This record gives sequence, C-alpha cells and structure tokens, in this order.
Amino acid sequence: MAESGFDLAPSPGRLVESLRDTGYSFVTSVADIVDNSIAANASKVFVDLVLEFDGNLKLYISDNGDGMDEVGLLNAMKYGSSKRVNPKSLGKFGMGLKTASTAFCRSLTVCSRLNGNVLAKQWDIDEIIQSNEWKLLSPNIDGD
Repeated sequence: MAESGFDLAPSPGRLVESLRDTGYSFVTSVADIVDNSIAANASKVFVDLVLEFDGNLKLYISDNGDGMDEVGLLNAMKYGSSKRVNPKSLGKFGMGLKTASTAFCRSLTVCSRLNGNVLAKQWDIDEIIQSNEWKLLSPNIDGD
C-alpha cells in the first residue's frame, strides 16, 4: 500500500529571496522582460531608467502590445506560470518576468490595459518576507 505524500511547500520568504540570485545580468534581465512585450505582439517598446531625487532608480518598461485581462495578468505574475502557446517564445518555465525583475529590485509592478480597462498587480519582496505568504498586491493606479 502506497503511503500518502507530504506537503512540503517551500517558505515563500526564503524562496523568493533565493530566486533573486539566479545570475541575471542587468542587460539579460531587461531583454527577458522585453521578450514578453514581443510575445504580446508589441510593435513599440519603451525603456526608461529614472534616477529619483532620493537616489532610487526606477526602471519602466512599457509597450503597445495586446494587453492582458485579469486571468492573464494573474498568470503572468504567478511563479511557474502556464506555458506559452507560441513555441518560439523565450519563456520556458514561467519564471522570467519575476526573476528577471526582482534580480535588481525589491518590487515588481505590472500594469496592463485591455479594452480601456487598466489592471495592476505587484510583488513586494519585503512584504512576502515579512508575512511569509504569497501576497500579490493590487496597487491603486491612475488609468489615464
């Protein structure tokens, strides 16, 4: 008779912190994220690196791609997201957006506009570590 398995879910805080050290260079990280724009049929991709007055750097990557509904956005933010339909896509394991972004920052916010609706979801590494839970945030954004 087979023994039942054990649920050995990893600690969210420890896992997300360790995934930040996957060996991305900054250029490869940006290229991985831009690949998502290409996969979304974008014809224009804008990359803007901003040095704020307090010394913090913010990187904004935006495109004119297809956009995502809430199900698509939640899948994109999921560590180990569903496989992409296009076999030519660089995405293989559903980890790129998250690990490429958090290799260089402690917060990742993705906004998507589809049919006039704007959605946003955010991973905050410090929040995950503090709560030790996979708390995907829904930040307030201005849709204009």
